Amino acid sequence: MTYFLHRWAIGLLLLTATYNPTGWCYIVWVNRNPDLPASIVLLFGLVITFGFVVYVRGAFGAIGIFGVLALSAFCGTALWALSDLKFIDLKNPVSADWAILFVLSLIFSLGMSWSHLRRLRISGRIKKHGNSDW
Repeated sequence: MTYFLHRWAIGLLLLTATYNPTGWCYIVWVNRNPDLPASIVLLFGLVITFGFVVYVRGAFGAIGIFGVLALSAFCGTALWALSDLKFIDLKNPVSADWAILFVLSLIFSLGMSWSHLRRLRISGRIKKHGNSDW
């Protein structure tokens, strides 16, 4: 479970480093500082792009497009239900942005962890043929 939480935290960090409503992110940093050296902008952009490639390929490789769409539909419906129950306000752009970032990070981390989750037995024990440390 801790490795799943690590994957989720890194995915959330990657997403919020790219964009978040606070303004402390790569996209706003580049737009507000047009005089930055291109090499620095490109270096940080490549690091973020590499992170997205790892997470997106991991998610699509493990659960496929159907799995990503199914998780997206489930998470979208859950957000809708939480909004209907007044737990979150999706009409507020800031809370909607945070909800989307959270859902995307959840999809990334579930996709990255899926191969490990598949090896679990119903009893919660790892099958003998795999690495039990996920």
